[in-house]
Amino acid sequence: MKAGDGLVYYSPADNMGERARLRAFTAIGTLRDDRIYSVEMTAGFVPHRRDVAYVERAIAVPLEELKASLEFTQSPSWGFALRRGLVPLSARDFATIARAMGASARTS
Repeated sequence: MKAGDGLVYYSPADNMGERARLRAFTAIGTLRDDRIYSVEMTAGFVPHRRDVAYVERAIAVPLEELKASLEFTQSPSWGFALRRGLVPLSARDFATIARAMGASARTS
């Protein structure tokens, strides 16, 4: 990913490790720059970070509401892909999700 690319967060649950299902797109933004840096969150846990300009008033949207209109959900293994982390979206899918969240669909 590079500066200017759009980023959408999919949240399977409200909190990590919980069984309660959320299954929604919960945040959307644009990568500010190309800088990658590390931040120590806890002892021994030092994840890599990117600066993202988030849309402040984005509305969480359940995946189920958009599933039929998204290209990436037409693949038989789309659910498994979401579990692995970063999933490339087509410009059309990004625009569909952004529109539903009340955000601009601008991405590179």
